[in-house]
Amino acid sequence: GRADATPGDAAADIGARPGRADAADAEARKLALAYLAQRAYVLYFGVTQPGALRALLERAAGWWPDAAWRLQLDVVRMQLATHTGEFAAALERSAAALADPALDCGTRRHLEPLHAANLFFAGRCVESVERSSRPEVPLRGVADQIAFAVWLGNRLQTGVGWDELHAVLPGALADAVRAGDHGGAGLAALGLGTLAFAEGRLLDAERWLDESDFQLERRDAMHVLPITLALRAGVEVLLGHPDRAGEVRERLRGRLAVRPPLPTHGPYVEHAEAALSSDRAAAARALLAAADEHAGMAPLAAQLAYQALLLGASPARVAARLRGAATGSPAAGVASRPHADTGSAHAASAAPGPLAPTGLDSPLVAAYRLHADGLVAHDGQRLLQAADAFEAIGAAYFAQLASVDAARAFVAAGREDSARRAAARARSLHVPDQGGAAPLVDGLGGVAVQLTAREAQLSELAARGLSNAQIAERLVLSVRTVESHVYRAMQKLGVNDRHDLPLR
Repeated sequence: GRADATPGDAAADIGARPGRADAADAEARKLALAYLAQRAYVLYFGVTQPGALRALLERAAGWWPDAAWRLQLDVVRMQLATHTGEFAAALERSAAALADPALDCGTRRHLEPLHAANLFFAGRCVESVERSSRPEVPLRGVADQIAFAVWLGNRLQTGVGWDELHAVLPGALADAVRAGDHGGAGLAALGLGTLAFAEGRLLDAERWLDESDFQLERRDAMHVLPITLALRAGVEVLLGHPDRAGEVRERLRGRLAVRPPLPTHGPYVEHAEAALSSDRAAAARALLAAADEHAGMAPLAAQLAYQALLLGASPARVAARLRGAATGSPAAGVASRPHADTGSAHAASAAPGPLAPTGLDSPLVAAYRLHADGLVAHDGQRLLQAADAFEAIGAAYFAQLASVDAARAFVAAGREDSARRAAARARSLHVPDQGGAAPLVDGLGGVAVQLTAREAQLSELAARGLSNAQIAERLVLSVRTVESHVYRAMQKLGVNDRHDLPLR
């Protein structure tokens, strides 16, 4: 061959020669596929030129005329369709290919994570979790990185398997760091940072995202760093570090100016920009518009709508977008009540917008919907159900926000005891010394639900079943002192029976 020939030229030359021996032909195809994989990575993840990649695949179709070669090219086309956001078409093709019993093991291994990603973006979230598997760390090549990213992202964004993530990610990070696998380490640290944020552990989230940033600056084959930077900017805002958040945003913008964004970056970038906006109303409108724009990525679009809710968007508008999206959720079939923004019960039950595809079975989206529906209906009990749903997933930060909204709804309804219980629930979900502000409820005041150290100690013992006399004997106090402290704790927490005192 020519000294200046590329692997693609060599593969084309070999493929064009009739009568090659089977072994030589197989080697030529292997060489051609390796060349296509390398060029696909550069043209998509490297310089984001999907048009150039499509043109290359058209040329490659002439290298061999048989069905087996066409299937190999179809796999690359399916990868491109998934990465460029053509999820519906890619899902049909990946499902058909995986149903073919003649599909070889290597091709199947490459297709499975893509199919799981297509399922996720189509709203079949639980199935996507079940179909995705985790490769061992250190990750070997782009295929392993894609598989790990799909395994991680599907679980984080669906709200399924967070216990598994907590169990696996610390070890995966340590193994990746020891092996010099910067991409794997960056993904694992990103996952830990996302979990910490959802739990309200903001300082831990900052630390993990800083580690992800450090690792991905050294190697970022899949262009994941923009997601890390977007999440870091949001965390810095919540920590009260606007200058630091602004610096992170400028790095994000600079990164995307050099290396264009991928379709899946959009929701994260929009969230970062909204978090840094000084105009919350405008930021909420921008997030709702972004949710409409990214409707083809149903779970991420729902997340954008929920973030708009947290910034003050009309609950009725958000609920309309989410209604019908989370099938099988606890909110299904619950009638909405009138909301001040709508003027009637029917407005909140309007037909869902483009963010509510039938069959989006994400527990996280179901919790978003419960929260929005509870605000529309001014229903404190439904808002506590949202808190339950978030807490069951492991998202204590969002459970805290829903509990605060429940307390406010109870205050507005004149149900002070219920309001105190909801406010106490919110405080119990707050993680101290992690940078987040303790929740306050208008109409109750922080002191009303904040127990003193002694009240907390005695109410804990009472909740565990000890009588006042037993507590007094254990702590060498008078029974009257114990009665007084337990009574004040019950008043602050809005409970009428000592057996209802919360365990801490």
